Amino acid sequence: MSHPFEVLRQLPVRVRPELRETADTYICRLAVANHLKPSYLHCFIAGPSLWFGKPRLDRLAELAGRTRGDLQRCFTDPSLLLFRPQTREEQDAEGVRSELFFRVQRDAENRELSVRVLSERHGVSRHTIRRALDAPRLADHELTRRRPPSVIVPLKYLIDPLLDEGLDPKEIWVRVINQHHIVVPFTPLTNYAKEWHASRVRELPSFEIPQNQ
Repeated sequence: MSHPFEVLRQLPVRVRPELRETADTYICRLAVANHLKPSYLHCFIAGPSLWFGKPRLDRLAELAGRTRGDLQRCFTDPSLLLFRPQTREEQDAEGVRSELFFRVQRDAENRELSVRVLSERHGVSRHTIRRALDAPRLADHELTRRRPPSVIVPLKYLIDPLLDEGLDPKEIWVRVINQHHIVVPFTPLTNYAKEWHASRVRELPSFEIPQNQ
């Protein structure tokens, strides 16, 4: 839902959504028709505190002057069927749970610890330990970080030159959507930028400092 003190008004120019397009492409077309930067409109529709996240269908419907049903029937984004985004607390809790499950699975496999010992070691209930052991095995974090996310690979030709220019992920996100009308998923972009910079550091030649004789 919108902020209680925020009033969303329909934009002057209405744009008809096309069948099987994504919300991102529709937002870009809506922005251009109303002489707005796509980055600004996309962030505004995503809303606080998820400015670079998935657009909110309820906010988009109000600004576009369309019903949610009309947009749902046209868009191909399954995640937009959920009107309420995760709060920051929910995102943090999900991240903590994933990290816990990863550590429990690692200890169970490498150290062959019992459920009781795992429960005492990680300070959680045995029920939580069993849930972690029954959950899908998570990939090793380090290996996952070194592999570019699949959604980033087709866009590397746009992203890498901007990283060479010294732009940070937010600046890259804004540049790409405004110039190319392509929305780069922000979390994979941030992870890719970190690995890109780390790989450049690893590739720097090492120099030996001559010892004074």
